[in-house]
Amino acid sequence: MAVAYPIAIGIALVDGVLINNLFNPNGAPLLIFICVACVAFPIVLDAFACHNPQADNQCPKQVRMGILLALSGGILMGLLYFSVQRCLSPDFDRLEPGKFRP
Repeated sequence: MAVAYPIAIGIALVDGVLINNLFNPNGAPLLIFICVACVAFPIVLDAFACHNPQADNQCPKQVRMGILLALSGGILMGLLYFSVQRCLSPDFDRLEPGKFRP
């Protein structure tokens, strides 16, 4: 869990920034790329840090499965904000209670 949380949260951050910037480009792209790279590099180091070849008690399949689950969870978390924004009505502020217009 000490390895999976940083991987999942970091991937969610990187994924969310890239997807939101792809569909709604704002800001300086070079600065955003540098910041995302500064977040992605420790994620990769964290994933490699969990593999200890000298330890006999680690099962490689379980470690690999844990990293894959953390990666998939991070990707899904990164898609959450984009999905919520796509579902909102464009005239959400003008809606009055009891007068919903599709």
